[in-house]
Amino acid sequence: NWHSMRLIVEFIENRPGETAGDQMPAKPPRRRAMGLRVVRYSAEHEDAIGSLETGLWSPSRELNRRYFDWKYRTNPYAREPSLYLAFDGPELVGMRGFYPSRWQVGQPSRFEDLLVADDLVVRQDRRNEGVVTELMEGALDDLHRRGVEYVLNLSAGHLTMLASLAMGWRSAGHLEPVGRSSRSHAML
Repeated sequence: NWHSMRLIVEFIENRPGETAGDQMPAKPPRRRAMGLRVVRYSAEHEDAIGSLETGLWSPSRELNRRYFDWKYRTNPYAREPSLYLAFDGPELVGMRGFYPSRWQVGQPSRFEDLLVADDLVVRQDRRNEGVVTELMEGALDDLHRRGVEYVLNLSAGHLTMLASLAMGWRSAGHLEPVGRSSRSHAML
């Protein structure tokens, strides 16, 4: 039902989780797949994600490191990276990043800091094994415990979108490009 940015902003402004009638029921805890564990990124994992990132961003590990630093470490709205890693034993098999963003919403306007789900990669030999589901559930559980109310995904591919909807995400619909122009420009 969310077919415009206005409706997304109204949803955020109304904070439906603040009244008991609007709260979503808690999901029962789900048992993790044997051997798969989801952990939040810390500096000790830097080497482990270096090669996995080559399947997501660039074959160049140096370029990936600089991109990672820009997006997660030096982001002005982040205190720490919100990046989650899926390990099978000692092997890194997947990761999902959530980068912070600042949105100006409402009348009068105010700023809301929201996480955007992005940067999803699963090692090629581990795809179609449920790693994404385990990774997302672990990440969202941790984000919830840390007090994160909303997570957006602005560019989900078709499969990611379907998996997200199956996990209970809500669709805001497809957004068309938006632009502003003066009256004289519009007349031309």
